Amino acid sequence: MRTDKDKGRNHPKNKKLGNMLDDLADVHNHFLRLEMRYYRRYGKYAGRYRMQPHLTKLLKTTKKHWAWIPRDTLDAAIIRIDTAYQRFFAGQGGLPKFKRKHRYRSAKFQTGYKLEKGRMLISFKSWNVSTQSLKFKRRWFSFHQHRDWHGSVRYVQILRDSAGEYWLYIVTDGTSTEPMQQIGEKEFGANPVRLGNRTYRHGKDAKLTLMVLLSSNVCVKQCLTISYLAQLVFLNDRLTLT
Repeated sequence: MRTDKDKGRNHPKNKKLGNMLDDLADVHNHFLRLEMRYYRRYGKYAGRYRMQPHLTKLLKTTKKHWAWIPRDTLDAAIIRIDTAYQRFFAGQGGLPKFKRKHRYRSAKFQTGYKLEKGRMLISFKSWNVSTQSLKFKRRWFSFHQHRDWHGSVRYVQILRDSAGEYWLYIVTDGTSTEPMQQIGEKEFGANPVRLGNRTYRHGKDAKLTLMVLLSSNVCVKQCLTISYLAQLVFLNDRLTLT
């Protein structure tokens, strides 16, 4: 399988993703406490096949506020706990731990989503006052798609990093081990050098363009920056600033 990583676009609608991850942290902590209580009471491990039917009961009684999240995403939180315990029993890791809301980072989608070029549709639910029930309310979320993915999509994972940025991981069944094409490689060849916001040059063209920009009064402030010069040095070791 291959995984493509794309950065989500900043948008006020991303608050919905943050609310989802916060609720998934509550799901994680609730079932981890339930697993510990089951062991203290019966002296054995409950497992995901006891917890998932219990989740169905909770969604109809005391935990109705979790039902707006796709069911397979809720199940993935329980499966994550079960996987951590199985690794612990095999001597490959420690016990799963409780997580604060801002420390629960990812959500997995196997169904209830649709991918298009540069955006993703997620089938959330919302409370309908007139019918007094939950109805589907689909939301679009945009991301920076740098390249096309190969093969069929197996599942999608949304991750929130420590800075509050969202990333989309697309896992496909592709088996190719060839490196994917770099950004800008199609137009300017390997190892492109970035000049400004949208201009790329390579090799001798980069050195020539740099001299033209340095001699121009318009672009001096843009060119003479530490990050810009460092980028030239690291991307093309043959480029010398003389």
